[in-house]
Amino acid sequence: MQLDKEDIKSYQQRTFFDAPPKNEVNPISIFLAVLAAILVAWFIRAAYIEWQVRQALEIFNQQMQIINAQSQQQMRNIQLRNEAMREKTEERIRLQAEELRQQKLAAQQIDFEKRAAIENKINERSKKEEAWAESYKPARGCEKDNPDRDALICGNDYAKARRHFEATWSTDIQ
Repeated sequence: MQLDKEDIKSYQQRTFFDAPPKNEVNPISIFLAVLAAILVAWFIRAAYIEWQVRQALEIFNQQMQIINAQSQQQMRNIQLRNEAMREKTEERIRLQAEELRQQKLAAQQIDFEKRAAIENKINERSKKEEAWAESYKPARGCEKDNPDRDALICGNDYAKARRHFEATWSTDIQ
């Protein structure tokens, strides 16, 4: 049996494509293997960096939570101090207002007592003058309507009666 040219050609083409791989190192294979190794290393490095960033971010978030908690505590302490200072200030103002009110009341009381003392003296003088007017009777000839009265005798009589009245008035009061 003889093979025709087309069969031989077809056999050769098939054998060319179905040829067993040679043990030769192909540069494209090396390039692809190196490229794959580089990509695998790059992905591993990227994953490691991402893991480190996540760890750092987690630690950062924990630190921020601690700082926020401390800040909130400090704000509460500041608010409590401010509240205490405000209350002390209000109490001081209230005490000052109360002291001022007490001083005004004391001043009013003193003023009232002074006025009462003045009124008392005025009333006492009025009573004294009324008592004098009731008790003093001019001597005969020393009446107000007498135009011929002797001024020296009447003046002496008035002074003597007044001294006697003053002496008896001060003992009557005590």
